[in-house]
Amino acid sequence: KTAGGHAGHNGLRSIHQHIGADYHRVRLGIGHPGHKDRVAGYVLHDFAKADHAWLDDLLSGIGEGAVKLAGKDPAGFMNKIAIKAQAQKSQKPKAAQPHRNEAALEKPQSPDKED
Repeated sequence: KTAGGHAGHNGLRSIHQHIGADYHRVRLGIGHPGHKDRVAGYVLHDFAKADHAWLDDLLSGIGEGAVKLAGKDPAGFMNKIAIKAQAQKSQKPKAAQPHRNEAALEKPQSPDKED
């Protein structure tokens, strides 16, 4: 996102005071747990172990794309992240395919005809 308010975030408020509101923002979210009672009032915990695989690729994409973002190419930045995210999806193990009964695939041999 480019430009906008600080929404009460103290870190963004400080950036606004120093450079103004016209800068690119990279938002990383943790998702919604499904019910508002389960939403934490803060996020200070480590990521779950199950999230480490995609998180590594995401952070790698952000690192590789940072040059694009600094060069005022936000589309190039997002492309780097998308490529890393796609690579992670393609690395997921595929569901096991049922083994075929090879005997069922063979043509039954006709009995030899006696002359």
